[in-house]
Amino acid sequence: MKLTSISTLTVAALTSMSVIAAPVPNYTDQILVKFSDKHENGNAAANRLSQAVGKSMTFVRTSGDWHVFRLPEAASNQAVETVAKAVMKRSGVQYAEPDRIMHKTNEPNDPLYSAYPQYLWHYRGPNENEVAGLNLLSSWSTLDLNATPVTVAVLDTGITAHPDLDPNIVPGYDAISYTSISNDGDGRDPDPSDPGDWYQADDSSWHGTHVAGTIAAVSDNNQGIAGVGYNLLKVMPVRVLGQGGGYTSDIAWGIDWVTNDGGQRRADVINMSLGGSGSCSPQGYYQQAITRAYDAGITVVVAAGNSNANASNYSPASCDNVISVAALTREGTRAYYSNYGNVVDIAAPGGDYTVPGNLSGWNPGLSTQAAGMILSTLNDGTQGPGNPNYTWYQGTSMAAPHVAALAGLAYVLKSDITPFEVESLLKQHSRSFVASCSGCGAGMADAELFLANIDMTVPPPPPSDPPPTDPVWSDLSADSNGVVTMTWFDSSWETGYELEMRKRQRKNRWTGYSSVDISIAADEQSYTHSPGDGTFMYRLRAVNDNGETSNWVESSQIEVSSGDDGGGSDGGSGKCHPKRGC
Repeated sequence: MKLTSISTLTVAALTSMSVIAAPVPNYTDQILVKFSDKHENGNAAANRLSQAVGKSMTFVRTSGDWHVFRLPEAASNQAVETVAKAVMKRSGVQYAEPDRIMHKTNEPNDPLYSAYPQYLWHYRGPNENEVAGLNLLSSWSTLDLNATPVTVAVLDTGITAHPDLDPNIVPGYDAISYTSISNDGDGRDPDPSDPGDWYQADDSSWHGTHVAGTIAAVSDNNQGIAGVGYNLLKVMPVRVLGQGGGYTSDIAWGIDWVTNDGGQRRADVINMSLGGSGSCSPQGYYQQAITRAYDAGITVVVAAGNSNANASNYSPASCDNVISVAALTREGTRAYYSNYGNVVDIAAPGGDYTVPGNLSGWNPGLSTQAAGMILSTLNDGTQGPGNPNYTWYQGTSMAAPHVAALAGLAYVLKSDITPFEVESLLKQHSRSFVASCSGCGAGMADAELFLANIDMTVPPPPPSDPPPTDPVWSDLSADSNGVVTMTWFDSSWETGYELEMRKRQRKNRWTGYSSVDISIAADEQSYTHSPGDGTFMYRLRAVNDNGETSNWVESSQIEVSSGDDGGGSDGGSGKCHPKRGC
């Protein structure tokens, strides 16, 4: 399997190298409230809570089991947290928290010249003199390209059309509820197209398209770049970020949309290259949505954040049941912008604009300052979509999709792998850091080590019990009230019994057997039945959990009528021999 050469695409020349991770805005104008009664009237609750906390609150909508309320103006997350704590003191409120606004973990960088695939340093590994790369190329040769593709949901700004990406995109959703953020004239709908997220002085980032390209750009097509998934991964775009970012409630709604499609998950992996200030509360809406995804078997990968700070103070990086990814430079150090700390699980290539020491084979016609960044699919539009192109970005947003794609390949190899297994194997089979990277997790993500250690052995079926042995009749009698009492000796390997009966008609003809009971417990060896007047026979068989049954074992005939002394039609007592039966 080879990575084919491509034509160089012309992009704007680098005009400034002051590429700095933008500070994360720390404000919101909404509160999420969970009431004891999930059917709480929102408008009435808004009036009641407004009077209680001294802040005018307007009911917006319900979101799952939560109610969303709008404050009269935006305030810092800390100030809104104070309001939320006051709300929690009110009767009938289970929990309240700010509906924080999340943002991309990197801002658009100046476009750089594109490069041939051999310059995708972040895919290469130590054997190709790239100490911090994903070590991916050797793993591609082991993949079965006829395997069933796996879907990775990318919760981001949506998607733009790109010929090097379109074949690997599957239908997604626009989860943004406000037109002021969505910028597409409507609310939630099945169209995740990215109309542009330009905001104030910033051009549109096409962030979701860049993230998607790292995961699933079309490979081996003589065009552009290759995705980590080598055509075995499909991206499901779920649009949760627009102009100015996106609310936690919309992002959590998007997670739930991926998690539940009539009881089935829509994707095996979720990538969230987004974040905002504030630690993730175990009781919060965000965490609960992530946990539902995790419980449904979805691996959730998130960016650690770009604030050069402890990731425990940012969400979703600090949430439970996620794989939080820090960013590495080409030299293997922690990128200057990358968040860090105990909540970070692993590090992957995120790049930075500084000139790396190792430029072996670098094309001198390309800017050396682009050599340390991450190349992927993009669009050249400054506001609305323009033409598809390729651009270099840096950030933990770029690191996360490398890991999400590895998680997707794990599901390709082992469809029933669990999120716990994915995270554990990624950590256990990572490479040791080659440079200072304090708080970067267990190690550097390594595709070759990770994928090689996924146990694809099909476990043998659990040993099956032998078919149950035939039961043996013990006694059969009827009392004067017409109640038949029957007993039998226990059989082996059974988990229950089935009982049927037939009745003698004129001229010694018999009806067919009909069911009396099909769920007699295994620990029962007796049964009473009132069949009515007449002459009857019963038959019994044992059954186990595998659906295997013993032979039917018939009883003797028994006459049942008012005043019957319980004797059988053969003049005997109706008792059966413990070995020979009836």
